[in-house]
Amino acid sequence: MNTFFSFFTSSIGKKLVVGLSAFFLIGFLSFHLYANLHLYLGREVFNETAHLIHRQLIIPLFSAGLLAIIAFHAFLTLILWAQNRWAKGPGYRVERLSENRPVWTMALTGLLIGCFI
Repeated sequence: MNTFFSFFTSSIGKKLVVGLSAFFLIGFLSFHLYANLHLYLGREVFNETAHLIHRQLIIPLFSAGLLAIIAFHAFLTLILWAQNRWAKGPGYRVERLSENRPVWTMALTGLLIGCFI
């Protein structure tokens, strides 16, 4: 039990959890896109899909779970970022945005998707 817990408190374990939560969020966005693409099949098909989804009683539970996963994903990502900055030490004071482009584009993309959701 201790080994299992220590794995998920390590940096690699946290990154695995962040990756799995991102995979779940991408799955949600894919399903949302799939349901919205029914609009191009006609009004009746889209309305039927919408009624089928809204008839499910588990939708409010999924909505709360989705919000919790988004918050957990963002929180754990910020923890990993802070631990990474702390582990590197002060370093040089010169940082160019072009050198950290993947980090900034990932953060901006996450914020954009978060605003969309």
